[in-house]
Amino acid sequence: MTRAEAVAAEIRRRIETGSITVGAKLPSIRKAAEQFDVSKNTIVDAYDRLVSAGIAFSRPGAGFMVAERRRQT
Repeated sequence: MTRAEAVAAEIRRRIETGSITVGAKLPSIRKAAEQFDVSKNTIVDAYDRLVSAGIAFSRPGAGFMVAERRRQT
């Protein structure tokens, strides 16, 4: 597992357990890099993975936010 995958998995776990709520702003890339002790490029990769999975979205000028999960029927 790459560092980006590990960071994305940890953020996903925090969302699933409710410690990060839907609609919440994710930490800035710089702050997340400090929190996870990884490079900013690793955080960009992790956030891109979360966006691709529909877990987060980017709001220009505001950063990354947790997306509302829709139930599949």
